[in-house]
Amino acid sequence: VARLVPLLCSHSQVKLDQAKGERKMERWETVLEEACRQCGRRRLPELFLPLTFDEFLSRPPVLGPIWLAYEGQGVVPLARQLAAAAPMKELTLIIGPEGGFAPQEVAIARGLGIPLVGLGPRILRVETAGPAAIAIVQATLGDWTEEN
Repeated sequence: VARLVPLLCSHSQVKLDQAKGERKMERWETVLEEACRQCGRRRLPELFLPLTFDEFLSRPPVLGPIWLAYEGQGVVPLARQLAAAAPMKELTLIIGPEGGFAPQEVAIARGLGIPLVGLGPRILRVETAGPAAIAIVQATLGDWTEEN
């Protein structure tokens, strides 16, 4: 993981004001540092300030193609999408909020040609969907770099 961009979506449970956002950013930075230290990673992922879904799509700080993890109809399993894709070194995967993506957010993503990918038959909590997606990517493609 090279970048983390918290998204504020229509169904997001957490609403951040300026002060709360600053405290969250400090907490997330601490968690990132501790997690990287624990797993022996030398380079911290870049952490962005939270963006709305529309802001993210209008000027995305992305790496590689963008895919949206979705639990609804019309998805391709993430592992199958990875296997079918050309060899890649970068990928941006959008993980939904606690309440899932709103239908209009999914429609916007589809309209932009963003593929919808599934993480399996279960609806995962937001805090487990990201690690599950990373595990699928690494199990399918392996670690992309020797540089930690």
